[in-house]
Amino acid sequence: MWVTILAWDCNLEDQAQDAAKACTAYNGKYGVNEKMFKANPCNITAETDKVLREWWDEVRNVELENGNKYNDQIKHFGVAYECKTFGKDALDKITNCEWPVPAATGNRPQNTHKIDQDWEISGQNALETAITAWYKELEESEGIGENPEYTQQMADAGKLSNFVNLAYEENTQVGCAFKNCPKQGYTLVACQYDKLITPDTIIYTAGKTCSKCADNNRKCETGNNGLCIP
Repeated sequence: MWVTILAWDCNLEDQAQDAAKACTAYNGKYGVNEKMFKANPCNITAETDKVLREWWDEVRNVELENGNKYNDQIKHFGVAYECKTFGKDALDKITNCEWPVPAATGNRPQNTHKIDQDWEISGQNALETAITAWYKELEESEGIGENPEYTQQMADAGKLSNFVNLAYEENTQVGCAFKNCPKQGYTLVACQYDKLITPDTIIYTAGKTCSKCADNNRKCETGNNGLCIP
């Protein structure tokens, strides 16, 4: 499971505000949380805060195995987003719009991507573009074969360096950042991970598609991706 970086979108805010002003339900194409309640100018902030906490409690009260922590019985079913260290350092490395991006602090594995000719792309779209490019390394190389092991030959070739970080089953944390660089004419993306994969290491444990979904209270995705989803 990948956690997408969130960016504030003023256009979405305007649509939400327009619906709220009209006292009508939002009927646009985006997802929405909404609730109508009585309030006055003196307590609107407190009432809104109460509603937000109610929504958050709905998430916290869902019965998640092991407190929503990583389950080491089935590897790579959950990667937590780590903002304070990984996300912050990723942003620090791209803040000056330097390419190639400087190495991550503490020898952490780091994926980077440059989106040429686009310095206005949103954070979400930038991250999706980067992840797609990193995944395509598998398609554009000779692949990894039936035995998903990161070999010394792969490491020397350097063609799968981003993909293996993306797919490494021991990863439990990730932090990402993006930076629009209009002066340079591009956008940079960086993601840092908590586990460094070395040659002669299994990238992920192979198994029958979706065979462990039910064991983790998930279902198999409809389509060809073979992912276990909530």
